[in-house]
Amino acid sequence: ETWRALEWLQAQGKVRHLGVGNYNERHLRELLGYARVRPAISQFEVHPYNARSDLVQFCQAQGIQVNSYSPLGGKGNKRQVTDELLQDPVVLQIGAAYGKTAAQVILRWHLQRGLVPIPKSLSKKHLQENMAVFDFELSETDVRAIQNLDRGAFVILDSEYYP
Repeated sequence: ETWRALEWLQAQGKVRHLGVGNYNERHLRELLGYARVRPAISQFEVHPYNARSDLVQFCQAQGIQVNSYSPLGGKGNKRQVTDELLQDPVVLQIGAAYGKTAAQVILRWHLQRGLVPIPKSLSKKHLQENMAVFDFELSETDVRAIQNLDRGAFVILDSEYYP
């Protein structure tokens, strides 16, 4: 019912694109089964400690852009992994090889996976740091090394109903 209303709003020219947030593969399959308009984007938690490879691959195979929130780990309800992730020896070693910070390496990892990360930033310095990720490219070996940090660590919420 909600999706039909969004489709109607799009048909009326009120919205350009439709998207979903925090859908897992089961939710997306269900939606794709009845939607006349496919979601253009799906937003969910992704970071090196929770790479979400299966869901990312599913979205990409369906032509749905992934918007990754908490791309640097984040601070959630009961835990936070940002500090640990930004001090991870693998990430720091890769950053040193490129002359980049851990945050820049992680954001570049998102981009090279075809994701659109949305890092939170509270300072001009961090905004500038976040933007300085387009002048280098990680090797496939480095992308895999970061991917291998995955441990399925949700920061925001961990539930069978949550993606």
